[in-house]
Amino acid sequence: MISRGNRSLAAVLGFFEVIIWLVAITQVLSNLNNITSYLSYGAGFTAGNFLGISLENSLAMGIQEVQIITESNMKVLSMLLREEGFGVTNLEPMG
Repeated sequence: MISRGNRSLAAVLGFFEVIIWLVAITQVLSNLNNITSYLSYGAGFTAGNFLGISLENSLAMGIQEVQIITESNMKVLSMLLREEGFGVTNLEPMG
């Protein structure tokens, strides 16, 4: 979310992520003699990663990169892409 410019949503999601983590780790630490706490934490972590990756893939919120190599001046193309909301990085080739 941060890399896509959604700072507010990233902050809200981060807040809830930390709260969930604190609740989970508190349960594990308060039940150190119970192996079920460890297994539950591990299973929850695994399920969270799996669901997060699945959600990311279905929403297609990831970053895609396109490289354009040309001898032409890129100023006009860069300007048009930026006007459409895309990030553009221009590099001067050497060598």
